[in-house]
Amino acid sequence: MIVLINAFCSSIEKASTSLVSFSDLGTTTFIKVIGTGIYSGEKEIVVSIEKADITGISFDDQSYQYNGTSHKLEITGTLPNGVTVEYYLGNDVFEGATTVNVYEITAKFTVNTNYNELDDMTATLEIYKA
Repeated sequence: MIVLINAFCSSIEKASTSLVSFSDLGTTTFIKVIGTGIYSGEKEIVVSIEKADITGISFDDQSYQYNGTSHKLEITGTLPNGVTVEYYLGNDVFEGATTVNVYEITAKFTVNTNYNELDDMTATLEIYKA
């Protein structure tokens, strides 16, 4: 992609600046033309957007006293748009447990092309006797 940013005016001091924002990976070439006459020029600037790390996410152990209701674990933190999490007990999707037991739950993340992979996280859910 090539973006042409024009700022025509009578002097460099009066030149305006245009801001362009991008949110997807890749390389963009900007050609910026400033001024007219002896103040004209062209400069090629290449900007690369690389994959970002996802930070601020945790998955912590929890204990609950048995009360007959379903209990589950969830991550803390905010996932970026396009990133999802699903919880597993072994190979099965985990939606909660009601039985007295200790469960090892895995949070598995699906990321879009703008982010580096996020490793699976494991936490323990304990439901103990009343």
